[in-house]
Amino acid sequence: TEANSSVPLAVARRAFLYSLAAIEHGAPEEERVLALAEQAPGNTSLEAVARAYIALEQGDVARAETLLEPFDENEVWGEVAFARAMVAYRVGDSEGAVTRSRAAQALQPSATRYTAFMVRALLAAGDMQDARQLAAGLEGADGPLVDLARAEVKIATRDFDEGDALATSVLDAPDASERQRALAHLFLAESAAAQNQAAEATAHIESAFE
Repeated sequence: TEANSSVPLAVARRAFLYSLAAIEHGAPEEERVLALAEQAPGNTSLEAVARAYIALEQGDVARAETLLEPFDENEVWGEVAFARAMVAYRVGDSEGAVTRSRAAQALQPSATRYTAFMVRALLAAGDMQDARQLAAGLEGADGPLVDLARAEVKIATRDFDEGDALATSVLDAPDASERQRALAHLFLAESAAAQNQAAEATAHIESAFE
């Protein structure tokens, strides 16, 4: 029936949302996502993205790539393109990460996740100017995700005072996840190291991996 046909889609959406919590914030949702994905075999692209994010979280980049391979990048609101961007980034293909994150952003221009990730990909590709411009466009937004993207650009371009302030704001943010706080510590460590502050850099690295 029509009512019953909507059930697998709802289950696949739940799997997808929990997979985002895992890949973005380190939430221990792997078992739940895979159990839900088994109940939604008819919604292949949404299920595949959820499984791919869990594979990435588990460090299995090759499996994530294989799961995404059959699908067009415009599927799942651009999430297939975004997942492929993350795969490219994990294997050191920064240019591929930029290309695919651009494709995702074209499909969902308002997705802050896509924009923040593209900032990181551009920095990895050595494109400081575009990264700076893209991060500047985030200034009207707020939250740990945005502050981390802006902090990374500021520190990469040696604007240490503002970069440190942005990273510290993430440490103080009540809605920041542990993974976001760890990343903030790593950015602060990078900033300290660039300023020859070895003890402070070491302290932030230790805090990141506590």
